[in-house]
Amino acid sequence: MKKRIIMAAIILVLIVSMASTVPGKEQYVDWAVDQARERIGGDNPFLGAGIELAGPQIISNHTEESYYFVCKVYKTEIMGKQVKVIGIFHSFIPVSKNG
Repeated sequence: MKKRIIMAAIILVLIVSMASTVPGKEQYVDWAVDQARERIGGDNPFLGAGIELAGPQIISNHTEESYYFVCKVYKTEIMGKQVKVIGIFHSFIPVSKNG
């Protein structure tokens, strides 16, 4: 009986900590802009500046978010390419890329 109570308390603490560390859409947009700048604009300073200026608005407008209490799933589709990312524990984990 005591083991069940301890286990239930540990699970409850884990769920509460997961729910309280779900990153928001603004954090996702910042992360996505950083990823795009690293991949696309790293060699070209003009392209990097364009991503910095227009990227947040474009990504925000083309992103859907789904909330699942302990995480959020972000789907961003730009120019026929879709990226799905899970936001959990103040981090982002890319799940799939299509296109």
